[in-house]
Amino acid sequence: MQPSRTLKVMTVRHISLSVAAAALFAVGCQKSKTPSSEEISSPIPSPSAEAAASSPTVADSSGLSVQLPDPVATVNEEKISRELLLKDLNDAAAANGMKLSDLAKDQQLGAARLVLDQIITEKLVEAASANEQVSDAEVKAELQKVEQQFPSQEEFKHELQKSGQTLSELQARLTDMLKRRKWVERQIAGKDQVTEADAKKFYEANIKEFEHGEEVGAQHILFLVPKDATEQVIATKKEEAMKAMGRAKKGEDFATLARELSEEPGAKQTGGDLGYFAKDRMVKEFSDKAFSLKPGDISDPVRTQFGWHIIKVTGRKPAGTTPFDEVKVQLITMLKNGNQRAATQETLKNLREKAKVKILIPAPSAAGEASGSTPSHTPGAAVEPTTTPESSMPPEPSATPELSASPAPSSTP
Repeated sequence: MQPSRTLKVMTVRHISLSVAAAALFAVGCQKSKTPSSEEISSPIPSPSAEAAASSPTVADSSGLSVQLPDPVATVNEEKISRELLLKDLNDAAAANGMKLSDLAKDQQLGAARLVLDQIITEKLVEAASANEQVSDAEVKAELQKVEQQFPSQEEFKHELQKSGQTLSELQARLTDMLKRRKWVERQIAGKDQVTEADAKKFYEANIKEFEHGEEVGAQHILFLVPKDATEQVIATKKEEAMKAMGRAKKGEDFATLARELSEEPGAKQTGGDLGYFAKDRMVKEFSDKAFSLKPGDISDPVRTQFGWHIIKVTGRKPAGTTPFDEVKVQLITMLKNGNQRAATQETLKNLREKAKVKILIPAPSAAGEASGSTPSHTPGAAVEPTTTPESSMPPEPSATPELSASPAPSSTP
C-alpha cells in the first residue's frame, strides 16, 4: 500500500506546524490540565486585558469556543490575519485527527498562541531572507525531490492540481523555501563544529548509556495478517510463510526472498535486515524465537500480532559495552545536529528580539503562564528537527518499527 501523500513545501511554518500539532495533541489528551508555559507562552509580552477586550472580534465558525481579534498580531507593522491563524490551527489539529472543538477554552488559546508564534517566526525569516539568491538549477533539483515522492508523474500532476496550485506557484514556494534555508545556513555557519575529542568526551561522560544486554542480529520475511482476518486468511498466510521457509532452507538467498515476498514496509530496500537488537526491543513472540536460534538458523513460521514471520538469525553479541569506534560517527552527527539546533534557536531568538511584534490574542490564564519560560523556536527549513538517538547506542535500524516492544498497529499498512 502506498502511503498517502500531500503536496506541501516544507517552509519554516510547515515544519513548525508538525511540532504545533504534537503539542496540540498533548493538550487535547490532558483536558483537565492547564497548558504548560512551554505550550502557551511567548517571548513577546501579551497586550493588557483592556487592550485585548477592545480588539475587534468576529464570529467564529472554526470550532473555537473563544473569539479572536482580527488581526491576531502585527510583525513590523505587517498584520497577521485571523483567517491565516485559524487555517494553521485547523491544519495542526487535523494532523493528529483532532478538532479544535475538542479542546477547552484555555487550551484553544494556548494552541493558538503556539501556532501564532510559529507564523511570526516564519514572517521574520521570510523578510530576512528576501535578498538571498537562488538559481534555477537549485529550484529544479528541489522540485525533483518533490516529484520523487510520488510513484509517477501522473500522480504528481494529479496531486498538484488537487492542491489548487500551478507548477509555477509550486516553484515560487520552493524558491522561497530555499532562500530561507540559505539564510539560516549562513547565520549558523561554523557554529556546528564537533571534533572526535568532543564525541569521546560525551561517550565517556555517558558510558552507562552504551552498555547493553545480549543482542541478536536477524533478518525476517513478514506476511501480514489483518486484525479482523478470518481463519481462512490466517491459514492462507501461514501457507505462504511455509513456502518461503522451504525455499530459504533449501539455500535461496534470504535477503532476495525478503525483497520478493515480504510485506513489511521497506523490505525491498532492507532485504528484511533488522540489524542487532536486545530481547525487549521486539514483540515477545518474535524475540523468544529469535533468541532461541543459533546464527544461520531459519525458523518455522512465527505468529505475532502483525502476521507470520520467517526469521533467520545472522549473529549474536554478548552483553557488554559498545566500543567508542562503533558509535563515533553517530555521536559526531548527533552532537553536530544539537549544535545546529542551538545555533538556529539563537539566531531566531535574536531576530525576534530586534523585531517589532504585537500579539493581540489574550493569554490563556494566569496559571497557564505562571512558570513563564520562553518556548524553544523550531529550526527552520535549513535544519530539520533531528531526534536524539536512544540511550542504547548505536540506534537499532528502523526498518520495522511495527516490531518494537510497544508497537503501534496503525503504522502497519
